[in-house]
Amino acid sequence: MRFALVLAAVVASTSVARADVTPTERAVARELFVQGRKLMQSKRYAEACAKLGESQRLDPAPGTLLNLAVCHEAEGKTATAWSELADALSLARRDRRMDRVSLAERHLKQLEPRLSRLTIEVPAAARIAGLEVKLDGGSVGEPSWGTAVPVDPGQHVVEVSAPGKKPWRTELSLGADADRKTVAVPELESLPKAKPKPSPPPKPPESGRWRRPAGLAIGGVGVVALGIGGYFGLRAFSRWEDRNDHCGGAGCDPTGMEAGDDADRAATVANIGIGIGLVGIAAGTYLVLSSASGERSSVAGVRPTADGRGVELGYRKAF
Repeated sequence: MRFALVLAAVVASTSVARADVTPTERAVARELFVQGRKLMQSKRYAEACAKLGESQRLDPAPGTLLNLAVCHEAEGKTATAWSELADALSLARRDRRMDRVSLAERHLKQLEPRLSRLTIEVPAAARIAGLEVKLDGGSVGEPSWGTAVPVDPGQHVVEVSAPGKKPWRTELSLGADADRKTVAVPELESLPKAKPKPSPPPKPPESGRWRRPAGLAIGGVGVVALGIGGYFGLRAFSRWEDRNDHCGGAGCDPTGMEAGDDADRAATVANIGIGIGLVGIAAGTYLVLSSASGERSSVAGVRPTADGRGVELGYRKAF
């Protein structure tokens, strides 16, 4: 009956806090306000507070705030109601609404002795750089440490964290009427230092790995050049015999002269081809053999270090 009289006395305020409220928002807020009042009369406080809270969000008004505070008081959220009543009282005094001033003062006087309070103590030893204290997800600043602050009855969570420290949390429950609880924040433990990741072992030398394919390629070119040189060498001999057949004491006829020139040209190509071929085969052979020797002499050996924290890479003879 008491809350019904409150609702009859307090209606939605004509003072608008938001200048950007649209007509649609205002209409929705008005309807939610009416529904919230009806739900309060039916003592369906949780639903009523939700409607009134949304109405206040859409179109903030001192009258709606006062109704919401009374609803939260009936719902058992004493600290929330106390805070809202204080704000509503300030607005009522600003608007010179003495009926609302009287109503807010009366409820505040009745409510204040019933407030449950929580004190979060942070000893000097626990106060380190970057320390953050949270109550139900909201930050609790240093000025509030050690102060008995009003909180709603029910379950609450205190969380504490700091850079380089293990986070700490605790849960507690406060009763509905003038309950008092204190949470002492302990010194936070340091996080274990991360072990440095072992460096990857160095790769074994790769300087000799190119030698074998290069040697095979160069040797192949040498074989081809040697074959060409041999072909033109045989041609030089053949054309020189043709030249001798057409040359005598009186000299060479035109065919003999042409055969002689061909023999000279073939001999030149043969000499160059054979020279390149021999050099290529020799260089290719050397590269192939040296690559095999390098692989045998540089076999990587990996073993753990003495402290077990990493690995060592050594080189040992394969045989």
